[in-house]
Amino acid sequence: MDYKKEDSNRLAPLRPFITLIPCYGAADKLRICLDSLAAHGAPGGAVIVLDDGTPNDTVRRACGAIQKDLPSLQYVRREDSSGFVSTCNWGRREFWDGQSDLLLLNSDTEVTSGSLQEMQQVLHIHEKHAVATPRSNSATIFSVPATGDRLPRRSSFEL
Repeated sequence: MDYKKEDSNRLAPLRPFITLIPCYGAADKLRICLDSLAAHGAPGGAVIVLDDGTPNDTVRRACGAIQKDLPSLQYVRREDSSGFVSTCNWGRREFWDGQSDLLLLNSDTEVTSGSLQEMQQVLHIHEKHAVATPRSNSATIFSVPATGDRLPRRSSFEL
């Protein structure tokens, strides 16, 4: 996939993608995730927080607090919690247009510079690719390093 240079720190994808973030509580972690998307996310697609029935308004408030820095952000809430997988499937059915790429992002993810564009580039290397999975310092079988202790944040980002 070709990328155009938007500025010295960012590559802009030629194909937009929709980011779905299923969330239940943990607004403090969600806010870190949203801040990282505002700083390092790719332009051209919606970011939708799927609140899975959090019993208070902390998730809604976290979204409202970052709205000016992340104008593509939308907040939607289910009345009753139905669990992670059900919320992901609901979000895909309701909000994905089938024409753009779809990113399911855990609410405790911290996006780093270029990471989303790199995953999208890998996804489009071959027409038979359907999924790209990121590297992480805390993603069970997808963790870097694959064995041993979890890397500190700085070391993980550098690696």
